[in-house]
Amino acid sequence: MTVDLREGESQQIDNLVGMAEELRHRQQNVLPQDLLVNGREVDDVFWNGPNRRSWVQQVGAFLMGLTLSFNSFVALCVCYQKGDRLLLFPFVAILITGGRVMWMSVRGRRVE
Repeated sequence: MTVDLREGESQQIDNLVGMAEELRHRQQNVLPQDLLVNGREVDDVFWNGPNRRSWVQQVGAFLMGLTLSFNSFVALCVCYQKGDRLLLFPFVAILITGGRVMWMSVRGRRVE
């Protein structure tokens, strides 16, 4: 009777190992390639402004920059009041980044 339990246990362990290998195989390529290409285009719009002055892109980039700026400003105020001077530098960088994203969304690209 103990032989049957051990065989059943080994079969269960083999099933679990097979399921783990299948999960690892599925998780290797989570994002399709076309999403990565579109991600580069979105980054280009944020940093350099939109090529075509689409109002949806402008509003989206402006709101993203406003969110970054506002949240980093609030974090700056909290860190300053608490006396955490070392944490001020990353939040200043995030504030500048948000300001740049807002400025580029309003200004757009220069066409030369």
